[in-house]
Amino acid sequence: MHKTLFVSASRAGGAHTSDPVTVAGFLGGAMYVNYTAGTGSTVVQLQRLDRTSGGWQNVLGALTAAIATASSTTMTVYPGIAETGNISVSDVLGDVIRAIATITTYPATFSVSIDLM
Repeated sequence: MHKTLFVSASRAGGAHTSDPVTVAGFLGGAMYVNYTAGTGSTVVQLQRLDRTSGGWQNVLGALTAAIATASSTTMTVYPGIAETGNISVSDVLGDVIRAIATITTYPATFSVSIDLM
């Protein structure tokens, strides 16, 4: 199943939070960042909802390297896979996720989506 977290659009600098996406029943996913334009760099972090506290927690390690040129980046989160910095994380997604995109210099144009596994 494919879910969109951010639709391609030009965004100002700072932190941008996607809407929450329900992913219950899936253990992991491959997050795709399609960065098409920008003058600085952008980093994207996956977070999951702690249903007990209602707070958001970073999926540890599920953070892209700084993206500063037009490119596509993939970050995979799945239990039991080999871990590689800014590429793959051995963890579960949780039931509800969101992405935080931090733009150091604006504007930046990108989209973020995830294929669930």
